[in-house]
Amino acid sequence: MKQLKPFIFSLFLIISVFSGFKIHKSEHVLQQYKNDLIELSDVTYGILNVDTWEHLLADIIVTKLDDFDSDEGSGEEMKQSISALLKTLIDDYEKTVEKKNSGGLFASVKNSLYASAFDGIREDIPALTDKVMAFLDVKNNKEGIKQYIIVLLKKYTSGTFERTDYSKVNMIAENYEGENSEATVTILHQKLADENSENQIYKVLLLITFLGFIILFFFSKHITKADYLLGILFSFLLLFLGISLPMIEIDARISEMNFSILDEAISFKNQVLFYKSKSIYEVVTLMMAQKTISLIAVGSLIFLFSVLFPITKLISSILYVIHKKLKESKLIQFFIFKTGKWSMADVFVIAIMMAFIGFEGIVNDQLSQLKTISASVDIITTNNSSVLFGFYAFTAFVILSIAISHRIHKERS
Repeated sequence: MKQLKPFIFSLFLIISVFSGFKIHKSEHVLQQYKNDLIELSDVTYGILNVDTWEHLLADIIVTKLDDFDSDEGSGEEMKQSISALLKTLIDDYEKTVEKKNSGGLFASVKNSLYASAFDGIREDIPALTDKVMAFLDVKNNKEGIKQYIIVLLKKYTSGTFERTDYSKVNMIAENYEGENSEATVTILHQKLADENSENQIYKVLLLITFLGFIILFFFSKHITKADYLLGILFSFLLLFLGISLPMIEIDARISEMNFSILDEAISFKNQVLFYKSKSIYEVVTLMMAQKTISLIAVGSLIFLFSVLFPITKLISSILYVIHKKLKESKLIQFFIFKTGKWSMADVFVIAIMMAFIGFEGIVNDQLSQLKTISASVDIITTNNSSVLFGFYAFTAFVILSIAISHRIHKERS
């Protein structure tokens, strides 16, 4: 068994490195899918989008026209009204033309010619009325009427509301070969499901490897130098995954919003209000890029306590194991046995959990307040916030590094 143990844990390490590579690649692909899905579901393109409201109102107006058109006798009444309106318009325009051409040498001749022309137009009023009625025939020209109403609404809203930029949406739809936003959302959901299914296999393999090393360092009677090195290398892998992959995502959205306008039901679904997802590396990079001293200071502390100290501790552990002389080094001993309380990696894990719980409470509270906007509006909100794989990888690193330090300290004493 002693001879098999190095082989088994070497195999564990190879499997874990392969699995870690696959997980790292897959998690970035999943994050890209999520970001694209969030963009397509953003409230900017839904509830807060003037173009969406223009189409909704146009549909409602066309529906009401359809209802009016289906009323008994309404068609004949409309035809008479349109005929009378056309006659009035022609009469008024004729008077305007006569007034404009009054006076002058050839005024009477011009007005006589215009009068003849207007008489001809009046004779065509029935034909013109039929053409207008054909245009207003909702059953046969719904789309034409709708587009005309949208043109009018755009004219009225052009100076009031800012138009939405669809360049991102169009680019995402083009990348996934979706016909429109709705089709692209369906494609992305399928891609997420497929990628998650494949990724889950490698996560299970990594978990098995992690449990194997934990059993080794907590319960094994004898640990060789090779065992230590394999465990430390596995810790490096977990630390890398924990730092580079997103730890937490805050996702607040309106799952469904229902209300009515002119007795017509309106519904919005999956409207994302807020979304953020960051890894430790991304947070540090973002803070260090700012020009604010306080943010740079916080970014530096996060880097020091969550990245630099853990890496230094692992390197010191390797040096402690492979060099007998370095075992007596005060600096090496400090980093292995004393920096646990200074690196605060375990405290950082707790802080992430508390931040997640705090964010979840805030988001749930704000979303519940949104439901009380109006009794006539039915709002179903949801908080899709969750801790991600980066958190679990970093937590696993903390546990394993504590186990290694504990075992080294136990054998030293």
